[in-house]
Amino acid sequence: MITPYFNIIVSKDAAVPKILSDEDIQKMASFFCGELALNDKNYEINIIFVSPRDIQELNHKWRKKNKPTNILSFPLNSEDPANKRLLLGELYICVDVVIEEAQNQGKKLTEHFQHMLLHGILHLIGYTHEEKEDSFEMESLEASVLKKLGIKNPYEDINE
Repeated sequence: MITPYFNIIVSKDAAVPKILSDEDIQKMASFFCGELALNDKNYEINIIFVSPRDIQELNHKWRKKNKPTNILSFPLNSEDPANKRLLLGELYICVDVVIEEAQNQGKKLTEHFQHMLLHGILHLIGYTHEEKEDSFEMESLEASVLKKLGIKNPYEDINE
């Protein structure tokens, strides 16, 4: 089994409170990759923490939505011959939005953050939620993986 490599980057404008330590984020992302059978190659994922302004600009540019969002995923799937890794992609996370969502939805902050991290990784490997059938498949997988951590299905209250 190969352990994926994660770059954790904080942009200069992002005020990132420590929800989880960098080591905990590495462990959590590695756990998710293992659960998703992404331990067969030397994968790399960049996890980039950005400000609400930065994520809004990215969201507007790439999704034509002019508002901040919790996470954006950019699949790359590019080989780096120098370090023999496959760069799966980049996850841009706005902790301010994640905090606000957790508070508004009555969720534990660490659990909501873990859910967003898993959600982003799923996007990197091709899962979407644009169509109802795709959404059901992605949400079911998220709920199944999160359950192994003792985290309640994050869609339970939303989908009822």
